[in-house]
Amino acid sequence: MKIGIHCDQSIKDGEGYMEIDKMSPSAGGTTLYRHDRSCKAVPTQTTQVSVHH
Repeated sequence: MKIGIHCDQSIKDGEGYMEIDKMSPSAGGTTLYRHDRSCKAVPTQTTQVSVHH
């Protein structure tokens, strides 16, 4: 099963996608998949929900 890297949605049979090879010096690397059509990016949390001072 292929999962789009921007939207975290599966790529269905017959749907257009692009393969992206991600190389890593500390590991063997992996192949990522991206939809050909533009898709909505998944929201990403960049800070903690509550910061205690």
